[in-house]
Amino acid sequence: MDEQNHATCYGLADPSAYFDQKNDEGNVAVALKRSRDRQAKNIAERKEKTYKAIAASNLIGRSRGWLRENDPDAPKDEHGHGYWTLERINELRHKAGTFQGRPEGAEPIVLALSKLKGGVGNTTTCVHLAHYLALQGLRVLAIDFDAQASLTSILGGMNPDIHLDEDDIIVHPLQHEPGAFHEVIRETYFHNVFLAPANGLLRNLEVELTLQAFGYKPSPKDENGNEIGAYERLSHGLKEYKDYFDVILIDCPPNLNLITGNALNAADGMINVLRPSGPDSASHAMYMGSLANYYSYEGKPLRYFRLLISQYQDNGACNEEDLLLRQLHGPYVLHNKIAVNAEISRAMGNLHSVYSLEKPLSTREAHNNGKKTMDKALGEILGDIRAIWEMETEEDG
Repeated sequence: MDEQNHATCYGLADPSAYFDQKNDEGNVAVALKRSRDRQAKNIAERKEKTYKAIAASNLIGRSRGWLRENDPDAPKDEHGHGYWTLERINELRHKAGTFQGRPEGAEPIVLALSKLKGGVGNTTTCVHLAHYLALQGLRVLAIDFDAQASLTSILGGMNPDIHLDEDDIIVHPLQHEPGAFHEVIRETYFHNVFLAPANGLLRNLEVELTLQAFGYKPSPKDENGNEIGAYERLSHGLKEYKDYFDVILIDCPPNLNLITGNALNAADGMINVLRPSGPDSASHAMYMGSLANYYSYEGKPLRYFRLLISQYQDNGACNEEDLLLRQLHGPYVLHNKIAVNAEISRAMGNLHSVYSLEKPLSTREAHNNGKKTMDKALGEILGDIRAIWEMETEEDG
């Protein structure tokens, strides 16, 4: 652009068309160009993880001798060593009497992983929690409510802005047809982990829901002809299919808008992920105020609420913030924290969790430490969920 033209370009005659064009150009020319080759390689290599005898026997809770005796026909690799898929391991858990699914009569739990501040490790936690719970024998649905769609990329093994159209993602059911929400749910490469995907088109949903909420556009209706409120789309969409899953995880965007409102309306549990830092604690305190207003209007209890400290480092500043959070929130802060770990970061950068990797990306020590910090924190969450189910089934009994 020459200097004269530059001086006259103060405004935009058609802002919508310009921003839409630059959004498309930016996605293709910048974001996709940078990531296409790396993502294509990772997606091409994506396959279901298998487990050798020692790992399989540990997951089943029986010895390798029991495994050899009870599954002599397990497939073998080119070296003659047996290997097991998670599906086969779950079958053997039933045979061994060690399978621990959701108790009969217990309700699925819907957890919103919500926050006000980005960059706290929310998606990292959601990805790992989905894989961890599935490893323990539970059926998990992960719902991507963030337009960045990182959850979709990692759990789905795809580039969502290339591989998915509007009809493939959560936008259509939330905007037009909540009863068809099940149609966008898909299996993933990780056994018993299912995904309701998103992509960049989710950015438009907030505006559309707002227009519907204020009556500028028609809202979808239920089977009785009543309008389904802008906050109620996900809740309505999950109503008939929720029981198919044991745990439903919703990866929320860093705000409290109509999209997050749908997550909170559908959820009966919440996990706030935050870093132990002053700015993050201040941001979380503000979010508490917003949540207070929301739940005073909504008027419903939460079956589960926890704060999860992530990106923890053992130093004075982190320990001071950790102590302050525990003084403020007491038992609602999970005892275990997720530590900063190179293997976790590298796994996410390669569209994996530490649980889906076939081999370490960095050192074996870093890999083991990454699994260890995740196992402790996510195992505590699973223990809480099982305790809730046990209490509720006892009450019903």
